[in-house]
Amino acid sequence: MEILIPQNLHFGASKGEASGGKGCFEFRVSGFGFRVTLRKDDRLFVMDSMDGRLLFSESYRENLRLGDGTPVRIRILKPKDREEIEEGFRRLSSRSRYLRFLTPKRRLNNEELRYLTELDGVDHFGLVAALLDSNGDELRGIGIGRFLRCVDQPAVAEPAVTVADEFQGRGLGSLLCLRLATAAQERGITRFRCYLLSENRRVQNMIRRLFPDVHFEVEGELTVTVFGFGKSQHTKSTGDTKGTVGSR
Repeated sequence: MEILIPQNLHFGASKGEASGGKGCFEFRVSGFGFRVTLRKDDRLFVMDSMDGRLLFSESYRENLRLGDGTPVRIRILKPKDREEIEEGFRRLSSRSRYLRFLTPKRRLNNEELRYLTELDGVDHFGLVAALLDSNGDELRGIGIGRFLRCVDQPAVAEPAVTVADEFQGRGLGSLLCLRLATAAQERGITRFRCYLLSENRRVQNMIRRLFPDVHFEVEGELTVTVFGFGKSQHTKSTGDTKGTVGSR
């Protein structure tokens, strides 16, 4: 099943019923109910399930456009993405690798690739962002986001997001963070904790903008960042995405 919801709320290939008040629309297609919350300018906030079932399941797929019109798809990370992740890592600049891994890194070994792609979908969860061609087919991966639940604190997880250099600053990182937060909340996680280089102000500012309930603690070269996300947080819009959203 795929549901396409453009800004005018016109269905693409599927049939369904829509209801709801201003700025909030509820849909039920093939027995699956979900809610889409929109801003006043009709840009997408978030989708969340009304039926208690996981929205971010194996079948999750979302098609949308970034603020500059770039068509992308967000879907579940799968083992078959291993080669694409390896190639995407090769394309990353040394600076992006350093900010992501907190140390200079030249390659991903087999164990790391297995760790990054063979996820259980509950305690270790991942999403892929792919660039789409004019036919809606995936060209290549341009971003990845994942989180790992903390063993000693099951309501806390450590997230990580990486975006290809040429697509940084377009809202894709913010979008992946918001989707990770929604998926984490579905799995009983209420807070994220991550370790950033203290010099990485760009990501710190993004987190502060998306998640007001945030605490930063500087520990030398690293900044420990802890932030919660209730309903009021994860329904925020990035302000940089628009167009369609798909789920199947």
